[in-house]
Amino acid sequence: MELQRINSPSLEWLPKLKPKPWRVTQGLCAATLVAAGCVITAAGSAEAQVICDFNGYNGPNITCQSNQVLEFGDKRVTFSQLPTVGSGTIGLASIVPDVFTLQFIFFQPILPPPPPPSTAFGPLLPPVTNAITSYVIDIVDNPGWIFSGVKIDSVDAGVLGTIVAKSELSNRFNTLTSNNGVPDPNTGDFATLNGLYNSLNVTDTYSVSGTGALTSFTNTYRQSLSAVPGPLPLAGVLAALAWSRRMRRRVQSAAAVRP
Repeated sequence: MELQRINSPSLEWLPKLKPKPWRVTQGLCAATLVAAGCVITAAGSAEAQVICDFNGYNGPNITCQSNQVLEFGDKRVTFSQLPTVGSGTIGLASIVPDVFTLQFIFFQPILPPPPPPSTAFGPLLPPVTNAITSYVIDIVDNPGWIFSGVKIDSVDAGVLGTIVAKSELSNRFNTLTSNNGVPDPNTGDFATLNGLYNSLNVTDTYSVSGTGALTSFTNTYRQSLSAVPGPLPLAGVLAALAWSRRMRRRVQSAAAVRP
């Protein structure tokens, strides 16, 4: 599934669709694309979703449920807590190979949502204090691959007053924070994960105050192949060590019986 960016004030990524297995909801117009991004649903009810609408946002996607699962490629995201404040869309996609992004886009209505093609939706406005969303992200059916980097970013439509913090239950990376739309300055690009992790239990905490207005925030994960030797190379090393020990014993035995 090829991917491309589309310049939209509310959506930074967008899958480029092929006929199967995904389809674009019928009746989308340019105004809807600006308001809610290109909306993707599964072609069949039994197929995994890559996008859903949460907390009463009246979009054309499926409604996010408790324990919602989103899947894309070898990534599976399972929610234990959907966003506690705001309404909008959650989507999982890949921009470049081995980099996956989970994005939360807020369409907090200023008024009740009008029918398309109106774009009368606004970002999440203050006051919001320590709202959360929690999920587990796994690499599935792809042995040898691990998470090697993680970052958080946010889009601030206001001036000041937005904070999004990203933490992991087992402290597999230090808490990352995006203030007023600026990515965590301590990581450069990605914070490095030093461990063989193919599962992360993540909580995002977000607040909006002052003149801030939160449009979206993204969790991005980079993965790579583990450098740990597989069973066959390891077996070869063990065989070589055993052969070396036998040779040393033979040399020592021969030296002991010399006249």
